[in-house]
Amino acid sequence: MIVWLNGPFGSGKTTLAAGLCRAVPGATVADPEAVGDLLRSALARHALRPRDYQNLPPWRQMTGAFVVALTRHTGGPVIVPMTVLHPAYAEEIFTPLRQAGGFHHLVVHIHPAALQERIEAS
Repeated sequence: MIVWLNGPFGSGKTTLAAGLCRAVPGATVADPEAVGDLLRSALARHALRPRDYQNLPPWRQMTGAFVVALTRHTGGPVIVPMTVLHPAYAEEIFTPLRQAGGFHHLVVHIHPAALQERIEAS
């Protein structure tokens, strides 16, 4: 099973993922930001270095492959806390996850006032 937690920045996706990982036996958290960090490092001196790694086709391809491979390796469940706002990018990533089976895309909601409080507190 793959559970993708999407939603606004600061809405608690990472906290929710950690809680789910503790509550569900055998669960692991896959962080696509690590894939972004890898690409940033590899392209640090290149003209195509990313400002936002989500705009890089390799990030989207590698993220899908990473999550599917981790699911197959561990037997799942794999929980992925990551905001993806661009619908075409989400579709590109989610297609291989759906094909792997057991894919669930959940959107975390937060009241705007609570989100504003979190932003101001950080």
